[in-house]
Amino acid sequence: MKLSIAMATYNGAQYIEEQFKSFSAQTLLPDELVVCDDCSTDSTLDIIEALARGAAFKVRVHRNEKRLGYARNFEKALSLCENDLIFLSDQDDVWFPEKLKLVRDAFVSHPEIEVVINDAEVADAQLHPSGATMLSNMRRAGLNDRLFITGCCTTITRKWRDFILPLPSDDVAHDLWINIASFYTDKRLVLERPLQYYRRHQSTATDWTVSSAKPPSLLKVIMDHLFADSSSGWTRTRILAQSVRDRLADKSPPHMQPSDVERSLRRIESEIRLLDGRLMAVSKSRILRAPLIISLLTSGSYGAAKGWKSALRDFLAPRTQAAEEPPPSFTLR
Repeated sequence: MKLSIAMATYNGAQYIEEQFKSFSAQTLLPDELVVCDDCSTDSTLDIIEALARGAAFKVRVHRNEKRLGYARNFEKALSLCENDLIFLSDQDDVWFPEKLKLVRDAFVSHPEIEVVINDAEVADAQLHPSGATMLSNMRRAGLNDRLFITGCCTTITRKWRDFILPLPSDDVAHDLWINIASFYTDKRLVLERPLQYYRRHQSTATDWTVSSAKPPSLLKVIMDHLFADSSSGWTRTRILAQSVRDRLADKSPPHMQPSDVERSLRRIESEIRLLDGRLMAVSKSRILRAPLIISLLTSGSYGAAKGWKSALRDFLAPRTQAAEEPPPSFTLR
């Protein structure tokens, strides 16, 4: 397998040299680094070009004529990669020396897999390790591994790149789309070993509880989410599920038989039905939502979530302003 690194840059001069040097320190060197720069106004490109002259691998730099934004810039970088495996890279992290080799080996050991996502150790701006990792933070917060979608920890096959591109819309982040699509099709492997530092600093493009250097308090997570309105998140998840369903209808995913595709479609339809039921339930008073929640629970639909815990949360959730009409895929049994 030949290896590509797809790096999206924008005003990354402060940290990009450290990340570039971590590529050069890999025990298994990449075959190419593809840099897609989104109209940086600092010295990012000057630093990359200087480092490229001494690199032991090919470096190709593409400069966008106009700003594409974070997700579309990564989409462009992915599209330019030529090799079998494509590692997504931010401009401010640092990879451990064995990352490329261990991820490559995971693909070799699991030829049916199209996406590998590895754990990362959270560090501060000076790369002082916190002792916390993204996966450990997620699990401490009671979150499912399916929510681990961090792009800089993600590697895909070129065939999967060809399946997931183009992005379904400007509103869908590239890493969310890649990982959700592979989750629904059982094409993803989670490597629990941290293979990089995940640097947190003031100009970080993304932030989330699990990327904190301080492990999240389980009590705080429960209090923040038990009575929270999750309807907007469910709606986004529903749109993503529909997008994966539509993509499966338009393109043949790699290494999937028709029976595998049908199984994935059934899984997606089951999740859409659950989301529709939950959206309808929380749009009603607690007394009126109880029969809907019981119906979903007894039918096994909450198995796609967290069973009775999700049902209890839906019962306690605040009432939303959503329409009272049942969503199209949900009917009360």
